[in-house]
Amino acid sequence: SSSSSSSSGGGGGGGVSRRQSRARQSFQRVLSTKVVSESALLSEEHIDALIDAMPDRFRQHKWDLQYSTTRDGISLHTLYRKTAKTAPSVMVVKDRQDHVFGVFAPDPWKVHHKFYGTGETFVFKLEPDLAVWHWNQAEHSEKKRNNFFLFSTDDCIAVGGGGHFALWLDEDLLYGNSTVCTTFNNDCLAGSEVFQ
Repeated sequence: SSSSSSSSGGGGGGGVSRRQSRARQSFQRVLSTKVVSESALLSEEHIDALIDAMPDRFRQHKWDLQYSTTRDGISLHTLYRKTAKTAPSVMVVKDRQDHVFGVFAPDPWKVHHKFYGTGETFVFKLEPDLAVWHWNQAEHSEKKRNNFFLFSTDDCIAVGGGGHFALWLDEDLLYGNSTVCTTFNNDCLAGSEVFQ
């Protein structure tokens, strides 16, 4: 699998009129043009879809390509080092079946042996079809925990939980799996549950 992480840097959002929304989208396209030109995985349409799915407070952030396997090599530790102080971020993966998918992470990626993150986390598919899955809050209560957002160790990086991960990648970012998970109630994000 190949992976890249596009990250945002500063700004704000809030309730806006339709005219302001169009102006904001135009402004955001200008901010994201550099990432589209640098990324082997993201198109302008993908970025528009991701911006629409983001919480308002992140929609005006500038996008920068922080990590790319093409540019930076294939290493989970390099991904952590390059994105350690960056939040939010978008991790995008492409499998050998040309499915493009990933996660929006409102918190910086770090080695952490427990789940972390917030309900603003979401998973998505961009190719061959577009779909977004936000936190499945209906499955979360004091009696039944369902806040398994981000999980990252020296050996793997994973998103979602409740029995299965929505996305799991090995330390070499070469092998992964994706299944339905309780956290997002998502479909398989990749072309198959186990992927390269």
